[in-house]
Amino acid sequence: SDGTGTIAGMTLATAKTYDFGSWKSAEYTGTTIPTFEEVLKTLKKLSLYGIFEIKIEATVARVKQLLGLLKKTGMQENIELDSFSYTTLQRVVAEDPTQAVGYLGSLSSAFIAQCVALKTGQNKVAAAVSSGSVTAALVEEAHQNGISVVCWTVDTAADVPTLAAPG
Repeated sequence: SDGTGTIAGMTLATAKTYDFGSWKSAEYTGTTIPTFEEVLKTLKKLSLYGIFEIKIEATVARVKQLLGLLKKTGMQENIELDSFSYTTLQRVVAEDPTQAVGYLGSLSSAFIAQCVALKTGQNKVAAAVSSGSVTAALVEEAHQNGISVVCWTVDTAADVPTLAAPG
């Protein structure tokens, strides 16, 4: 069946009764929503790297649960966890100093300093920033501090050369 509404209030069993694929095409009719563990297993099977956004300020318990799934599936080295919540990212690196993270926001010197503070010497940290906040000088500052810069949202091909030029 097809449904609408907030999934947060559903049990997994209920969510699994819905068709999540037919909106795309008839070929995907009957596709059910995967659990995060199922997604991780698929990424591993296909040798893919995943970037996942943590949409909430996650508690320490939730962070431990999430990191436990990465470890259980053997995907901890192939996943980057991103968030707008700096507190969540601090909790992630406190629980696993090897975990790659990306801080979502707008690029600035202060933002870069926060990214640097997430570095443990064992992990990768990205500044995952709005494309409108990017300047060549800030990208250089980030790179000098060992922070990679990833831009969102880049909707037109014309934007790519401008954003790629500073590296």
